Amino acid sequence: MGAAADHTHAGRGARDPDHQRPRSSSVTDLVNLSQVVLCLELPFAMFPLLQFASSSKRMGKWRSGWFLLITGWGTALLITAMDIYSLPDALKQAWVVIVGH
Repeated sequence: MGAAADHTHAGRGARDPDHQRPRSSSVTDLVNLSQVVLCLELPFAMFPLLQFASSSKRMGKWRSGWFLLITGWGTALLITAMDIYSLPDALKQAWVVIVGH
């Protein structure tokens, strides 16, 4: 199973000889980087939208109800907290993708 097995598994999930984690393709890295960017942008869209939807002045009788507002604000805060928590690791991974080290 020696050399033949190495060539059989050389593609997906192959081990990088210098590191212990599986190699990933540049396309996968770019997709992950785009998802990180979108995740970080999400709160900037959610907070103004929730503010707008909760305004009686702007929405009138179509203003969001209390359950939707509590759920929306709670979700926005949770997403923002998770973004802040994962930001250092996401920036490290983005740097690796951009610089290539």
